[in-house]
Amino acid sequence: MDMELVLVKTIQQKAIFERLLQLYEYEFSDITQLHPTEEGHFINEELQRNIKAHLCDCYLLKLEGKWAGLAVINLKSYLNGDPDIRDVGEFFVMKLYRRRRVGRKMAEALFDLYPGSWEIRQLPNAAESHAFWIRVVDHYTHHHFKDRLLDHPRWRGYIQKINTKDHIPLIV
Repeated sequence: MDMELVLVKTIQQKAIFERLLQLYEYEFSDITQLHPTEEGHFINEELQRNIKAHLCDCYLLKLEGKWAGLAVINLKSYLNGDPDIRDVGEFFVMKLYRRRRVGRKMAEALFDLYPGSWEIRQLPNAAESHAFWIRVVDHYTHHHFKDRLLDHPRWRGYIQKINTKDHIPLIV
């Protein structure tokens, strides 16, 4: 399967990202309790601030030439602001492409783009997301990761901590 990660730069890419972000926000609205505006749009104000302040990199996922998902990589720790730690802010693969290891391949490609320390967070009531990330980081790190339920002033939920600097691909 031909997979491409596209760093969002152009006006056209930003528009595609915004449309896919609406699907993502809708899909998780039962967990995040985010409601649409009067105009029917979902607006994640924190994400919008981070994008405008260049505190994250936004990616689009393309499979076989078709848009299939998105990711937002925060360029510092969400918990303590450490600029040497990357954080998966948002991650979405359209349902059409799930259960095909597309999400895992996308996550691993992102880890490879930013070698070093990572934090991956999930809300406490996002069991499916938590299970997905446990499988991904377990495979990627060969069982070398920390997973815990955190009750922190900035974050209440699951977090996995990994280091991708010395990653050795597992041949499957």
